[in-house]
Amino acid sequence: MLYAAIQPQMDQRWDRTTCLDLGCNQGFFAFAVAKSGCRQVVGIDHDQDCIADAGQLRKLYDLPNLSFRLVDLMKINEKEFDKFDIVLMMGLLSSIENPIAGLRKAAALTKRMLLIETEVLSNHTEISRQPQERFKGAFGLIEAPENSGGFSLLPSTESLIWLLK
Repeated sequence: MLYAAIQPQMDQRWDRTTCLDLGCNQGFFAFAVAKSGCRQVVGIDHDQDCIADAGQLRKLYDLPNLSFRLVDLMKINEKEFDKFDIVLMMGLLSSIENPIAGLRKAAALTKRMLLIETEVLSNHTEISRQPQERFKGAFGLIEAPENSGGFSLLPSTESLIWLLK
């Protein structure tokens, strides 16, 4: 699915493409893109153990176009990075306390394509507030013990699409 989304946009120019994998964990998606010949791939994560694991795997695969950095997306200074052609946000959005700030940071780092994979709130939410034309979607509050706040806001599909636009 990753390549089905990316390939039509890249026009076979992997050797000139840069990619940032936000919340990379041990680097699964970063490795996949790096193996495709992407010029530069950077994976970031706030978990030191994940970054250490990814670094060891990178040495095994001998991919000089791939690097990993210990960085928390929510504390990132966008000026420390150039913009990347492709930014991957795979499974990260539902695990951060402030998804809107996370999307803004991801967008600030993106030159061409921001690819997001996330859980979304089911679309059974009813709103009685008027006028309904102003209603763009909803967020659900979920328990997320893995993040420092203990919760995350899960967007509905409509909310996510509206925010991305």
